[in-house]
Amino acid sequence: MALSAPGLYKAHVLNLQAVHDGIVHTERELRAALAREDKPSTDTLIKILLLLTGAWAECRLKKLLYEPSGFDDSARKKISDKRSQIESWQSSLELGYRKRYGVPKANLSEHTLKPTALMRYGALADVIKNDLAPIIEMRNTLAHGQWSRPLNSEETDISNSMIAALKKENALSVRFNCRCLKHSLC
Repeated sequence: MALSAPGLYKAHVLNLQAVHDGIVHTERELRAALAREDKPSTDTLIKILLLLTGAWAECRLKKLLYEPSGFDDSARKKISDKRSQIESWQSSLELGYRKRYGVPKANLSEHTLKPTALMRYGALADVIKNDLAPIIEMRNTLAHGQWSRPLNSEETDISNSMIAALKKENALSVRFNCRCLKHSLC
């Protein structure tokens, strides 16, 4: 039998906590590897931390969908039917704002939202686009086993941009991105 919405919410809460715990433990191991100057372990743990950060974002979205007095079944379906996790995040932001501010159909703009609400909406949209999207893209690349030679989305050629993005990540940047997302998306 399928779980109820409150049952799914509880499951997503537990999953989110488990992924958070994995992040904490991986960060601890990463600090130890850095202290030992163990480059192979450091490189591997950075990739694992990127994977976990992307998994955290996915778990957080699923928890958000089932928050009590949050989205109804229709809104959940609209969000879940999106082609990508980023599109789902964008849709959840838009639908959440529409519900909160009573704007069912009109564009979310200075005509329909107060200035502070509109600025918050823009800031959150920027976090999704500029901070979350790259993490999810890296997570997808790594989850498909492309740890050394990432491929483009068609898997027909090497993705030099993804190679550059992964090489740019270090212990501090991954930790910062993880903390930034947690504070922005909670």
